[in-house]
Amino acid sequence: MKRVLEKVESLVYHYVDGNRVDGPHSRVTGDLSGVRGNLFGVSGDLSGVRGDLDDCEISDEDRRRGINISDLIKE
Repeated sequence: MKRVLEKVESLVYHYVDGNRVDGPHSRVTGDLSGVRGNLFGVSGDLSGVRGDLDDCEISDEDRRRGINISDLIKE
């Protein structure tokens, strides 16, 4: 795994049926705007996190063990 994500200030919103809905999704913690890639096996507070998860080079084994989002944020 690589630490390539960045923490930034941003607004919280999500999409339902292609329509933007302000506020967090009921099943997600944090702001997903700017986060791209496969979120399977990743957990934690995504508030203000930005970047492409595919760039983190997360292995299938990493995903099986589970990944805390804080382990992917650049120091």
